[in-house]
Amino acid sequence: ENTAKSAVRKSSPDSDEPSLHGDDPEFDKYAGNQKTSMQGAYLIGKMNQYVSYYTKPMMKKHGLHSLDDFGYLQNIRYFANITKTKACELMLQEITTGVDIIKRLIKNGFIEENVNEGDKREKLLQLSLKGNAVLNVMYMEFLKLPDTLGTLSNTDRETLLQWLQQLDVFHENVVKGLPKK
Repeated sequence: ENTAKSAVRKSSPDSDEPSLHGDDPEFDKYAGNQKTSMQGAYLIGKMNQYVSYYTKPMMKKHGLHSLDDFGYLQNIRYFANITKTKACELMLQEITTGVDIIKRLIKNGFIEENVNEGDKREKLLQLSLKGNAVLNVMYMEFLKLPDTLGTLSNTDRETLLQWLQQLDVFHENVVKGLPKK
């Protein structure tokens, strides 16, 4: 049997965890032709949980609360001088949630806000020296974490990245067509 199929249908043989991997007749009844999409979403979500689990001690060590904090720092570095609204949109978060995170990052000295010279009513975000330093240290510490792509071969890693990039583009376009939160 093909490894990709068996990986999707079976969880660890010694796991007691309920599975969305196709062995539940009720799941089959409700999922219908969306079964593979639901399985994929479940597994992608579970990968996010693993990454969150692996990174939680590192985040805490550096004064960050979650991967969201890290994501904001990354985006603010990459898109230097962006607005709070744009930062929230990049993180796919509601403005109120994102602004709370941004306020905490400002309070903790990771980011700074400056008045936009083009529109004095608006403030632009940029990383502070502390924020830059923390990101650089964290990038090095990420290398010490378990490899999230496990035992995949280099070819499989490249294929997975291509598929994830295709999905990212697809969902970016879907989100662009939805009403703003």
